[in-house]
This record gives sequence, C-alpha cells and structure tokens, in this order.
Amino acid sequence: ADKIQGGGHKHSVRAGYLYAELDDANVAHKHHICKWITVEAGNEISVVEPSEIATVHGLPESVWVRHLEGEMKSERDVLSLPWALLSTILFALMLLQHESVSTENSSQKAFKDDITQNANFAFTGNFGAKNYQDVNSYADFWSWMNKGFMPLTNTHDVPVSEDSGLDL
Repeated sequence: ADKIQGGGHKHSVRAGYLYAELDDANVAHKHHICKWITVEAGNEISVVEPSEIATVHGLPESVWVRHLEGEMKSERDVLSLPWALLSTILFALMLLQHESVSTENSSQKAFKDDITQNANFAFTGNFGAKNYQDVNSYADFWSWMNKGFMPLTNTHDVPVSEDSGLDL
C-alpha cells in the first residue's frame, strides 16, 4: 500500500481506494451512511460531499451495483406504467360495454324510490303515514313488512293500459 502524508493524517491507497489511517489517540469509526469511510470519533454523522467521496474515499463496487440495480428497477416500473393505464382504461370500456351501468343504476334508483314512496304503513283509512325510514321498533318493522313492503312487491295484478281490451 502506498503511504501519503497530508492534512495531519496518514493516508494509504489500497485496492484503488484512499483510506485514512488515524492516530492511536483517535480510534477509527465508520461513517453512519458511508460505511466504507473511516472518520475520527465524533464525526460519524458529519456531511460528506459527493465530490469528496469521488475524489478522496472512492465508491465500493457493491454500492455502485446496488444503486444501478435500483435505477434499473425504477426504469422498469416507469416503463410498465403506460401498460397499466391502458389495461385500466380497457377494463373500464369493457365494463361499460357489457354491463349497462346506467340501466342498472336507473333500476336501483327506481326500486329505492318505489319502496320509499309507496311501501307505507301506519294507515289511517287509505293513507299510509310512515315509510321504512320511520321504523323504530319490532312492531313498526312487522307492520311495515305486512302492510307496506309485501303488498308492494307481491302483487298478482298484471298492469295493463286502461284502453286495453284485455280482460285479465
């Protein structure tokens, strides 16, 4: 190993890296991020500029390879994004084409409105004063079920036009 003197410390070059050899009074410590860099006690969390790493300390091959692998993974992830978006758009188009979403929503809304407005209970004469939102007890539930919901959903009448000549 070549010995270099400078800056109050001895330095040596091994395997293409420049290493600081600290005096016996200063025990060698590892930097908290750049583990291959030895620093004086108390400087473990000091800022090491990238230019200093490149010119003085060097960069181990394993760190460089790990960085490049991370960059290549990020690139693959970004390149897969257009395909993911295309798949999502195609899924949405197929869903709209095959499932008639607007018809389904209209049917559900009509069913809900019919139950809300026409499945009444608590009758006074021919007028039901309460709907399913007014059910507060077991008795109310069964009254609504027997007087409001079941007659609405289980009709045996076939709706026909008034002017129809059908006698059903």
